[in-house]
Amino acid sequence: MNRYNFNKTDHVHSLDEKELMGCSTIVGIINKPLQWWVAEQTLLPFGWQKYNKKVKGKYQIVPDKVRLPGVQQMQAVVSEMKPKVFLEFLDSCYKNHNVKKDKAAEKGTDLHSKLEVWVKLCMDHFEGKPIAEPIEGIELFTDWARSNVKTFLWSEMHTYSEVLWTGGVADVGWLDHEDRVVAGDFKSAKDVWFSHFIQLAGYNIMLEESGGYTAEGEKIFDLPKPAERYCIAAFGKEVFDPIILDYVDDFKAAFKSSVHLYKLSKLFDKVKLEINKASMKAAEPSKTATLAELLAA
Repeated sequence: MNRYNFNKTDHVHSLDEKELMGCSTIVGIINKPLQWWVAEQTLLPFGWQKYNKKVKGKYQIVPDKVRLPGVQQMQAVVSEMKPKVFLEFLDSCYKNHNVKKDKAAEKGTDLHSKLEVWVKLCMDHFEGKPIAEPIEGIELFTDWARSNVKTFLWSEMHTYSEVLWTGGVADVGWLDHEDRVVAGDFKSAKDVWFSHFIQLAGYNIMLEESGGYTAEGEKIFDLPKPAERYCIAAFGKEVFDPIILDYVDDFKAAFKSSVHLYKLSKLFDKVKLEINKASMKAAEPSKTATLAELLAA
């Protein structure tokens, strides 16, 4: 019986039938600066639009004469609403950012599927070399890859770390034209975030430690040599321009720290808090107990 397994229904990675911590879940401990985006999504149903917008990398002011008609129209609609209807409208505004996020996730899944098909086509039939046969919706990457990728090495590769007790699916990796291993990740986001590179470092750590597997746990891949660069390709950006960094060791250390923070946050959730008028007091564990002992309790 294979040690590693991935349950597609529950999206759970496991080792020896024990659940592993998911790589993307771990980096969720690092907040993305999305508060302005959340506020924008909440206000959009009111006919509001932002006072500036990005055009070709530069912000341009949106004049009031363009912004007012939508607001005036919604003001008239809202004024006719009965209290119960208005309350339901407010509830939908409150949830709007989450609806947009779920739709973006669906779009991201479709994007990943198309990229996986194309990269595996290159690997299975053209010795990993990028081919001039793009798939609709991912032309930006296929065009970029033909100039920047020498040979694809992996695509949607399952992997894990027994040391960190983590599991994940690494998007893509390749040799560049200087024969450096580049670990890559595809994002549907409009920008590249710090946490994206930390997540990518997690996949890299796992591939270096354990290699790559099928979802059923059959080992099918070993890194030919350590990765030297990380690349994030964000498809939601106005101008498609993958960002490549070589701070590999630093991002690896950051992922290990993220694992520790995630474990500590789960421990904190387990600790029962006693609240009184004066203070909030946490039940303190033994001073000699280690984090591993507390998590195993």
